[in-house]
Amino acid sequence: MISKLILLLFTVHSINLAVIPNGKEVERLGQLFATSLIYRHGDRNPVAMYPGDQYNLAYWPEGWGQLTNLGKQQQFNLGQWSRARYINLLGSTFRANEIYVRSSDVDRTIMSAMANLAGLYPPTGNQVWNNNLPWQPVPVHVVTSESDYITNGGVVSCPAYDKAYNEFLQSDVVKKMDLIAQPYYDYLTAALGTPINDFLNVLMIRDALYIQNLYNLSLPAWSKSIFPGNKKFDETALTYYYLSSGTQFLSKIRSGFLLKDILDRYKSKAATGFTSDLKYYAYSTHDSVVSNFLNALGVFDYKFVPYAAAIIMEMRYYQNEFYVLLYYKNSDANPEPIDIPNCGQACPLSKWYQLYDGILPKSDYKTECLIK
Repeated sequence: MISKLILLLFTVHSINLAVIPNGKEVERLGQLFATSLIYRHGDRNPVAMYPGDQYNLAYWPEGWGQLTNLGKQQQFNLGQWSRARYINLLGSTFRANEIYVRSSDVDRTIMSAMANLAGLYPPTGNQVWNNNLPWQPVPVHVVTSESDYITNGGVVSCPAYDKAYNEFLQSDVVKKMDLIAQPYYDYLTAALGTPINDFLNVLMIRDALYIQNLYNLSLPAWSKSIFPGNKKFDETALTYYYLSSGTQFLSKIRSGFLLKDILDRYKSKAATGFTSDLKYYAYSTHDSVVSNFLNALGVFDYKFVPYAAAIIMEMRYYQNEFYVLLYYKNSDANPEPIDIPNCGQACPLSKWYQLYDGILPKSDYKTECLIK
């Protein structure tokens, strides 16, 4: 029911633009000029214990929220996949002027970027510096969480966002979602002996149960009726991701600056013709950023974002036009181009600016966050 309400809202801000066909043709025949990846970190430990949780740090020796060996392997595999896909774009050796990688200022995302780059750029030829270590350092750029409004998993201080978000929580739509979720609030409150009354709490509990189950730990008896396999409980937990980007303004603050960063880079590259060297951008980030970004574009599938899942935006040149193709790699399979609402699979770069004008910021972050 909650998912149907959300899907209904996706249609409210749609813009009538002509659909541009032949996405696969552009993918197959268009010249690839640049690509951008927005990926979630790899497998991690729970970020915290829920009330009554029996699995303390003794079960998670790396620490709360830290990347696991499985997570390192997942990101290494994604890097290898990128190497195979973009071998003609990047060539066989690392060149600092061709790639830019940014991470949120969190251990698991920084480590994920490093593991990813180990798969993307194994040293060859004169870049081999240690015969016993098939690895080379590749730069990962980080800014402090307090000033990172691109890859931060949360929202950097923004009074206008806080005001808009609180108003949205009081809307009839969200109140209806709360009513649907109330049985789970009540059930968890009784089971845990502490008030559970919002979607974030439900999400964090579900996240811990998911990881415990993944590592074959016995789940508490009270969880059997809600996890795993309870679709409505999963929808309740997922709702948190929707709420944080549930209006056009919220999407602007949560995802607009990231989208603008990518599109403006592509616009600049298109304007400089064939001389610009920088062609591979990567953002190592969190599931909240990935889901909010998909939601802002109107293509969120309302499912949990897997570890090491990646949004991919490729800029291709075909028949005197620059196109941006969108993909979502959420499994081991090669992804297919996604239909951009009101534009199709191969959407011209200029159309992206028109289509998402409402969420692309027109001022800097500080100015956009002023309460008007």
